[in-house]
Amino acid sequence: MFFSPGIGNIRDSLEQSPVEVFSPLLANYPAGHSYGRKKRKETWNIVVNSGDLRDLDYSDIADGSALPWEIAMWGSQIDCKILSQIARRFQTIADLERERGLVVAQGPELRTAAYAVANLTKRHLELVGRQTLEMDQLKHRRYLLQYPKVALRKIQSEETFLRRWGGLDVCHGPHVIVGASRNFAVYTSDYLVVPPRQIGIVAPKGNESFLKALALYLNSDFVAYHQFFTATEAGIQKTRGTLKALKSLPVPFQNPGELKPWEELYSRLVKETEGRDDFDEEVWVPR
Repeated sequence: MFFSPGIGNIRDSLEQSPVEVFSPLLANYPAGHSYGRKKRKETWNIVVNSGDLRDLDYSDIADGSALPWEIAMWGSQIDCKILSQIARRFQTIADLERERGLVVAQGPELRTAAYAVANLTKRHLELVGRQTLEMDQLKHRRYLLQYPKVALRKIQSEETFLRRWGGLDVCHGPHVIVGASRNFAVYTSDYLVVPPRQIGIVAPKGNESFLKALALYLNSDFVAYHQFFTATEAGIQKTRGTLKALKSLPVPFQNPGELKPWEELYSRLVKETEGRDDFDEEVWVPR
């Protein structure tokens, strides 16, 4: 759907009329239920339920924000109030990027010679032998504080072509690598090539404590909640966050004195999970 603000009298009339949103949820339609385990019947009949109808103010959606649509489909005004109040209380990752020198970017797209484009790609032989992540090995894993060995692989010589605008700035440690689906955020001091669509966060030297606290915070349920409502695709197609949504995330610790308990908890959890290769939700993280 494409839309833009109206002009003159058209815009004035639109601003005075709400936008009706119909978002049918499968849970409200018994015809789509199945008694088989993990199975779902295809739904062919949709009855308009008053609980599935919402009104949005034109002024709330004119700027293209995803939040009003997500709230209309999945949330309520309580969610909107919670998110707006927290946003006013804390600086966001975008604020810290501007003021404290954080680098937040998606990982580079590794290409082979067959897919290299003249004048748009450059070969980086220094990446040969460097480690990157096998994302298929991290599916359905949550609350990761370190990577299982099966998720690491070495980059081969034939896949060292990168777009010229790169993404290598976020590959050197210490850094935090954040999953596109927000299912993990791992701090590491090692050089690790961030896969495409995953996000790397690098801080100025001497900020290891901040990065460890940030990795712990990004594994919390609140971050999953926040990113669900601020990412455009979440709840519609795939649960995948965006760089813009991550940069809008409020960070509850700002001063060095606030980092110590976060860092201590992070170190304790890493020690408890060290050597494990079966990470799951049994590993406790702050809710």
